[in-house]
Formats: sequence, C-alpha cells, structure tokens
Amino acid sequence: MSGDFTDAGLAEIGRLSGLKILGLRSEHISDGGLAGLSKSREIKTLEILGPIGDAGMIHLAPMVNLRSLRCLADPESIESSIKLEQQTFLECDQAPLSDILDNEAHRARIQLKLDVAALKAAGISPDTPITASLQKVSLGYALDQILDPLGLEMQVTPQGALITTKEKLAASHLHLTELQAAPPGLKDVVTDW
Repeated sequence: MSGDFTDAGLAEIGRLSGLKILGLRSEHISDGGLAGLSKSREIKTLEILGPIGDAGMIHLAPMVNLRSLRCLADPESIESSIKLEQQTFLECDQAPLSDILDNEAHRARIQLKLDVAALKAAGISPDTPITASLQKVSLGYALDQILDPLGLEMQVTPQGALITTKEKLAASHLHLTELQAAPPGLKDVVTDW
C-alpha cells in the first residue's frame, strides 16, 4: 500500500490487519501522526517520504515486526524517491551489477551512481554477476533485492541514488544505533537527516 496520507489516515492504516509493506509519501503527515500508525504490529517494511524527524521515530518502537525503515525528508530528494517508486521488472542471469544499474537508470531517467571506492574497499566488483527475476515491483524494491545480498545499499540523493556499502552508509548516520534499538527486530534503517 502506498499513497499521499494525512495523520488521520495513518491512524486508520494502523488498524488494518495483514499489511506488511507500506510506503507513505505526503507533506501532510507529522511526527505525531506516526503514533496512530504504530498500532500496526504486522508491518515489516516502512518507507516514509515526508516531514518526519527523530520525534516521530519514537512512535515506531511498538512495531515489533518492522525490519526495514526508510525515511526521507529532504525536499530535493523527493523527485528521486518518486522515481524509485516506479514499477519495473528485472530479469537477468549473471549480468554485471554495473550494467543492471545503467539499464535501470536509463529506464527510470534517474542517476544510479556506484560508490566505486567503497565497493573496492569492501572487495566488491562493479562487475559482480547478478541473477534476478522480479516482476511488477518498485525500482527501489528491485534494487534492494539485488544490493542487500552484496552488503550494499542505496542512499537517495537529489540526483538519484548512490549505491554504497551498508557500513559506509551506517557510519554517515550517527543516530541509526538509537533508532535500531527501538523496535527489537529492526535491521535496516535509511534516513536523510
């Protein structure tokens, strides 16, 4: 489920059962609005594109099944995030990572830049072969599926996305440890603060 919501809408969504993946894109939600959403105990992946800060993250602590959280508030990154929500398909058999990123970047008209120095330091080649079969998923989800097994992650930028190592990205977000300590199973957090 994804869409443009208000704080009142988040409270209604919090009451839904069976919801596993939620993408929120709205300038009409606030830190306090996440309190209503926190009633959902089944959400595993949550992506928020809107004016949410650290105060809002506290409301996510009761979401015990939350495993992946992506929060973006930088208005200049909003266009890139919208492009990452575009539906795509990805069929490849042993295709080089760099070729896949080039093809998807061209298709979505977005820049997908590899942090070659970070990959090299981690012993990951841009030509690492990728095999994937993903249909009718968002570009962001597709990228997460091929990057995660390599220990890579994307950071949304105003130009598109930077593909770098999870370690480098985590080091650039000092408050990640505090956020990950709130919901017990939270493993993946990306923010632009």
